[in-house]
Amino acid sequence: MIWIGPALSNPHLLIAPYVRREAVLSSRIEGTRADISDWGLVFAASLISVAPILLLFIFLQKYFIKGMVTGAVKG
Repeated sequence: MIWIGPALSNPHLLIAPYVRREAVLSSRIEGTRADISDWGLVFAASLISVAPILLLFIFLQKYFIKGMVTGAVKG
């Protein structure tokens, strides 16, 4: 039997400093939700970024369906 000291028996003690540092760095990079004051602008930007993809799908839907049906044929 191999004895492991009390400091090494809990992996959280080894990982904790790294996790704390990463949490602080990510909060500095990403900001917090309190920093966003204009949610209307956020939703408008989301809609503008999603709209082209939705329009492509609507106009090219028959090709998507044809590709799925062709790929589903066993043989």
